[in-house]
Amino acid sequence: MLVKRPRALLRQDLAIYIALVLLTFLVYCRTVGFDFVSMDDYIYVAENSYVRSGLTLQSIRWAFTTTHASNWHPLTWLSLMLDTDTSHFLSGDETPDAGFYHLVNVFLHALNVALLYALLLKMTRAKWPSAFVAAAFAVHPLHVESVAWISERKDVLSTAFWLLTMLAYVRYVGMVENRQLKAYMLVVILFALGLAAKPMLVTLPIILILTDYWPLSRTALQPSVARQENNGFGLEADVIASYFSAIRDKFPLFVLAAASCVVTYWAQAAGGAVQSFDIRPIGVRIANAIVSYMAYLSKTFYPVRLAAYYPHPGTSIPIWQVVVSALVLVSVTVFAIRIRKRCPWLIVGWLWYIITLIPVIGLIQVGDQAMADRYTYVPLIGIFISIAFGALELLKGPIARKLLTAAAAIVIVMLAVSSYVQVGYWRNGVTLFERTIAVTSPQNVVALFNLGVAYQKQRYDDAKAAEIYKKAVSIEPRFLDAHFNLGNALTNLNRPTEAWREYQAALKLNPRNSSVYAAMGYLLAINGRTNEACVLLKKALSINPNNADAKYNLEVLEDIKRQSEP
Repeated sequence: MLVKRPRALLRQDLAIYIALVLLTFLVYCRTVGFDFVSMDDYIYVAENSYVRSGLTLQSIRWAFTTTHASNWHPLTWLSLMLDTDTSHFLSGDETPDAGFYHLVNVFLHALNVALLYALLLKMTRAKWPSAFVAAAFAVHPLHVESVAWISERKDVLSTAFWLLTMLAYVRYVGMVENRQLKAYMLVVILFALGLAAKPMLVTLPIILILTDYWPLSRTALQPSVARQENNGFGLEADVIASYFSAIRDKFPLFVLAAASCVVTYWAQAAGGAVQSFDIRPIGVRIANAIVSYMAYLSKTFYPVRLAAYYPHPGTSIPIWQVVVSALVLVSVTVFAIRIRKRCPWLIVGWLWYIITLIPVIGLIQVGDQAMADRYTYVPLIGIFISIAFGALELLKGPIARKLLTAAAAIVIVMLAVSSYVQVGYWRNGVTLFERTIAVTSPQNVVALFNLGVAYQKQRYDDAKAAEIYKKAVSIEPRFLDAHFNLGNALTNLNRPTEAWREYQAALKLNPRNSSVYAAMGYLLAINGRTNEACVLLKKALSINPNNADAKYNLEVLEDIKRQSEP
C-alpha cells in the first residue's frame, strides 16, 4: 500500500496537469488561425524589422537598448525574435504570419496554468482548491486579452517568470541554512528575468511576504500563542519586528524592483506615454483607480461586455460610484484583517489582488485608457485563492463537498464557454474593434482609429478606412495619428488636395513630426512635384535621420533627377 499510494497520487496529479493544459488549448487553440490586430501588433511584430529579422547581433543589441513602444522589456523582444527564427526553420517562410506567434502565447499561458497549480500544490498541499484556482486562471474571460493578443507576449512571458520565482522561493525557504545561498540566487535571477519581460513583477517581493504569512507559515511571521488575544487591528511590537525580518531577506528583490520602476518610468516618459497631471489631475486618477478596482471585481464575477479599450471617463465619474467603491474596498479590507487568524487565505488573496494592481491602476497614467482586461492576468489569482480556499473551509462534510465539486465544475465550464466566445473577437482588427465600439461607445475614438487601421492594412479598403478616420477626427480634432492616417488613405485614393489638408492639420499638432513630412514629400512626388518633394523629404530626415520611408524616397527621386540631367 505504501508503494501504490504515491504512484496513484502521482497519476492523479499528472491527470490534473493534462486536464488543465487540454482545457487551456481547447479554449485558445483557434488563435493559431488568427491575424495580427491593428493595436500594437504592427509596431511589435508585423512591421518591426528587428523582430522580423530574427535573432541577429544587431537585433539583440536593439532589444537591450530600445524604448520602442514606450517600454524596456528586452526579454519580450528576444522571445518574439526567436518566434521568427523558429517559424522560419519549421516552415521555410521568410516572413511568418501571425499564427506561430499566437501559438507561443497559448503555450506560455498553458505553462503558466501548470506552474500555478504546481506552486499552490507545493505551498498548500490542497489539491482540489489548487486545481480550481489554476482552472479559473486558465479560462477566465478577462485573461483572453493577455493570451489572444500577440503584443501581450510580455504578460504571459513575465508571469511564467513570476511563478518560477515563487517556486524557487518556496524551495529556498525549505532548504537548510547552509544551502540557501545558491537557492536564493536562483530566486534573484528568475525575478530579474521576469522584470526584463515586463515590469509588472515589481510587486512580487510584497507577495512573497504575504505567502510567508500564509500558506508557508514561516515561524518568523507567526505571533506567539500568548499574544493571540488582541483587537481586530492589533499588531504587537514583536510581530511588526518579525515582518521587518521577513522584508530583510527580500531586500535584493526590492532593489531590483526599484531599479525596474525607474527604467520603466524613463522608457514610458521618453515614448510620450506618461500623461501629465495637467491632463489627468491627481483627484481624477484616484477616483478612476477606486472605481476600476470595483469594475475589475464586477467583471471577475460577471465577465460581460469586455473590450480591448475602455475610454477614460475623465471628470465624468459620478461621485456616488467613487464613494460606494471606496466603502466596499475598505469594508472588505477591514473584514479580512479582523478574521486574518481564522481565515488567513482571505487577507492574502485580497491583498494579492489590491497590491498587484497598484502599478497599473492609473495613479501614474500611462496611455489614455480607464482600465484594461490584461491588467488582471496576475491580480485575479488572489481572488481565485480567496474563493477556492474559502469555499473549502466553509463547506465541510461529504454532501457539501460533492455540491462544491459540482458547482466548481459548472463555473469552470461557464467561464470556458464565455472565454471561447471572447477569443473569437480577436480574430483580426476589424472583428475586435467593431466589438469594442459596440460594447463601449460609438464615440470611442481610439477604437475607431484602430478599426480604420484594420480596414486599411488588413482589408485594403482605403475608402472605408477614410470614412472611419473622418469620424474619429470629428470627435477628437486633436487626434494627430487619425489626421495622418486619413491623409495616407486619401493619398491612396488619389485625392491629393484632401490628403494635403489632413497632413497640414497633423503638422499643426506637431510641427516636428518626421513621418508627416515624409508622407507629404511622397504625395508631392507622385504628383510630379519632384523638387518640392525633395525639400520635404530632407526636412523629414533632418528631424529623424532613421526615417526609412523618407530615406528611400529621397534616394529614388535624386536618382531620377541624376538620370534626367544631360
